[in-house]
Amino acid sequence: MERDFTYLIDKYDEAGARDIFEKICVSLFQAMYGPKGKSVKPSQGDGGLDVLIGDLPSPEQVYQCKFF
Repeated sequence: MERDFTYLIDKYDEAGARDIFEKICVSLFQAMYGPKGKSVKPSQGDGGLDVLIGDLPSPEQVYQCKFF
């Protein structure tokens, strides 16, 4: 079943939908990479979520999840 952001917004409002989306992203990467998957909220930027695979200062990979 495919659903887009509209489904989450209708169900949780925009702030709640963004929070659920971030949890989905982290859960997905943790399912793929195990406990090496960690979320980091950048202090600047466009409000996206960074998911690191590995630890700072040299993570193996960095993914950016955007809710827009």
